[in-house]
Amino acid sequence: EFQWNDTMKDSKWVSTNIAMEYYSCVFNLAVIYFNLGELVSKEGCSYVNPGKDVKGRDCEIVEKVDEAKLKESCKYYRHAAALFDLIKEELPQCMTIKDIPYDLQPSYMTFCSSLCTAFAQRDLISLAGLKKTGKDLFASLCFGVENLFKTCEKNCMNLKKCDDNVKY
Repeated sequence: EFQWNDTMKDSKWVSTNIAMEYYSCVFNLAVIYFNLGELVSKEGCSYVNPGKDVKGRDCEIVEKVDEAKLKESCKYYRHAAALFDLIKEELPQCMTIKDIPYDLQPSYMTFCSSLCTAFAQRDLISLAGLKKTGKDLFASLCFGVENLFKTCEKNCMNLKKCDDNVKY
């Protein structure tokens, strides 16, 4: 018998299904990779506060970028995204959708994978700035990352609609 807390609700799950335990561990590993990406990303960029963006809004300005650290953070984000995608593809083949906990549902795995991809792309923008990428390409990269984060926000709103009992 396997027992754990659901990350989206204040409840415990109990199962004797080995696939459930396996994919729960894969989920935890994906979260570890994501957190490693965040840690290394912060080491890769030094920020100066406060700053202003092109529209005059407050923001953090990148002062210094460590190329190796940002490449490493992208690798961790990609690993995390791949693990979330693995869960999304494989777990429904082992269990019926109604038996899969909310935090391992394919829609939530899509959100998690998209978020990891958005964070990796964010760090790639910092690398592009370091390499003095052309303005048009840089603007295109920024637009792409903005769209990824907007997609994540939209997915999050859809997830909220799926279950009124979810605590955010």
